[in-house]
Amino acid sequence: TPNGCTDTVTMLDWITVHGSYARIASTATSGCLPFSVTFTDTSFAPISSIDSIVWDFGDGSPLSSDSIITHVYANPGVYTATLTVWDTFGCRSSQSRTITVQHPDVNIAATDTFVCQNQNITFSNTGTVVGPNYSWTFPQGVPNTSNLSNPVINYPDTGVFQVGLTITDNLGCQDSATQSIIVRNPIANFGGVSTRLDCPPVGVQFVDSSLNNVV
Repeated sequence: TPNGCTDTVTMLDWITVHGSYARIASTATSGCLPFSVTFTDTSFAPISSIDSIVWDFGDGSPLSSDSIITHVYANPGVYTATLTVWDTFGCRSSQSRTITVQHPDVNIAATDTFVCQNQNITFSNTGTVVGPNYSWTFPQGVPNTSNLSNPVINYPDTGVFQVGLTITDNLGCQDSATQSIIVRNPIANFGGVSTRLDCPPVGVQFVDSSLNNVV
């Protein structure tokens, strides 16, 4: 007032602010293809109650309004799963989880697939793998196994041999592939038959009699 008098009024519990809090619980957030995750809605509204929810799994699949749902990710990638909730007053809240789905891509490459006995061959994987562990098998090769990323192998015998590779990534996901290697040992030889026996010029017909799949 003009005389400097004051007064104060306090209204207890007069203003109510509603709100919702989205909360996600999940069985896991990373794994191997196909990756199955169970999502649980643990959202709450302190004053009112949760009225509706929507799950968006981030992979283009249909939305869901189930409070507990198991979703399967069918392709490798990094996805954002989002839960949006509304309370009975229409207050909205969202929470997201990052879901990582991996699958090693194994593809065997060799410096040559047609080789001679004891010829060195360098092998590698041209696929995409995160944090890989390699397990190579080389039946009748030297050596016959390896854990290296680029092993060097030779074969003392001829034949057709199957190279195997199994890769385990940083999440324990695995993939395998095989590659055929053909080992040869050509032996050169030839014969000749003279078509004129007396005077020169002498005609001779040569015949290749080399062995072991000479090309």
